[in-house]
Amino acid sequence: MPAIKTTAIVALSLLSLWLTWSQFQDSDTKPQPALASAQTQYTKVDAATLNRLDSLETELFTTQSSLQQLEQRLLQLEQNKEKLSAQNSETKKTSTPVSPTHDSATVPDPETLQDRLLANGIPYDTVQRIQQQIGQNRLAQLQLRDQATRENWINTPEYYEKVQELSNPAQSLREELGDSMYDRYLYASGRPNRVIVSEVYAGSAAAIAGIKSRDVILSYALDPVFSMSDLQQATVEGQAGELVLLEILRDDAPFSTSVPRGPLGISMTISRIQPQ
Repeated sequence: MPAIKTTAIVALSLLSLWLTWSQFQDSDTKPQPALASAQTQYTKVDAATLNRLDSLETELFTTQSSLQQLEQRLLQLEQNKEKLSAQNSETKKTSTPVSPTHDSATVPDPETLQDRLLANGIPYDTVQRIQQQIGQNRLAQLQLRDQATRENWINTPEYYEKVQELSNPAQSLREELGDSMYDRYLYASGRPNRVIVSEVYAGSAAAIAGIKSRDVILSYALDPVFSMSDLQQATVEGQAGELVLLEILRDDAPFSTSVPRGPLGISMTISRIQPQ
């Protein structure tokens, strides 16, 4: 009897251990509802955050473009003010009236865009293509605004993204025109065509390379720079850290230096300078 009792106790113990081990295996193989729910919620939150970041980047890019347009308009107003001041000064210095048939030494600025483009050495057939592109672009902007207003998605990231695509009608002609002709177009149409360094951050790549305030950036890695977006795009291309050539204009004299590809560490402004 004692042997049978001992055998029964051992059997019961083994059965208990087997049941415990089975339950442990089941708990490991079955998905944890709470954990799965948390992972799903994290995925949703992460996707929403990324979508919000994309929207903010679009809004920031649109704001930068609007700021460039405002700076361009301010530049035009300042130039008009200088012209009026110069004309008033010349008028005061003149003691006798000028005859209507008298040839004036001052040649008036061309009034139309076509005249300005031609005056800056752009061939007539190219001028015609540019004007056609501008007309189509402006019509597309009006149609876009009308559609967005009617469908109630105006002032949304999607709207501003489409506006940005239409912001520079001649950009699509840049490859066809070539950089030199495109530079002339920008100047003749009153658009900014140069990036100027306004501040160099201490310890930055620009500071180490000898870049100074008021330097005009002409090219980065041999690519001409006509806008801040041109420069920003160029810094993120290629291999990070590789040495690239930076060409600038300092006091009307050319100057070249090398910088590692990446952020220059400068603040910039834009200007309109007649191409050489």
